Amino acid sequence: MSLLDRHRRREVTESQREWIRVREYLMARRHELGQLAVDLYPDTLKVADTALLSRPDWLPPEPIQLPDIDLTFAPDEPDTGMAPDDSATDPLRPVRSDGSRYRTYSEVMADLTAPPVFENRRTYRLLSADLTGPRGAMTFGRGTYFDGIDLGESAAHEYAAHHLDGTPMPLRRAIGDPCDPTRRPTNMAISILTIREDRASGEATFVLHWRDPTKVGHAGGLYMVAPVGIFQASDDQERK
Repeated sequence: MSLLDRHRRREVTESQREWIRVREYLMARRHELGQLAVDLYPDTLKVADTALLSRPDWLPPEPIQLPDIDLTFAPDEPDTGMAPDDSATDPLRPVRSDGSRYRTYSEVMADLTAPPVFENRRTYRLLSADLTGPRGAMTFGRGTYFDGIDLGESAAHEYAAHHLDGTPMPLRRAIGDPCDPTRRPTNMAISILTIREDRASGEATFVLHWRDPTKVGHAGGLYMVAPVGIFQASDDQERK
């Protein structure tokens, strides 16, 4: 069932209908669009022969053991970068039937395309990282899950619309360097490659999982290692 079919029984504005059309395109072609979008950043460092963007101080010359990474928590670090309701995101936040515009991209998703679990729990936001020495150093501040949705998914949506119809991309221009954590929220995620060795045959395999775009809010339509995910606490109770 398409997203438009899901809303056939409710009043949907033309603005909402257009948003749904682009969102469906993004969900169906996320990997392809990600591969194409890398061409927007010809001067940004790529990881090996992939389309993954990075920066020199994020790439260690050799693997670093987890205990050799110094982690710093900066709870009072002020928020920086763009606001989710910045004017550059206006075209990505449609207008409701009462004439009001959604305040954030996550608010649009919650109303029109929310997956089964879509909660704005706390996360840790990357503020800086240096992994070039024998020891690594990473600094994190407070964040929320929707921080990444509001600008990250907005930028993905904008590029999908550009690829579909050639529409301008003011949000990407406003963000600038995609690897600058001061320009947009970068939530901490954990990716673990789980290798299974068959001792009888000597063969090794690993598991991939497909992120069903109807069930996840981030990176839907992609294959990833398992387990993987943005780190969130099980609840938002304060810990002392």
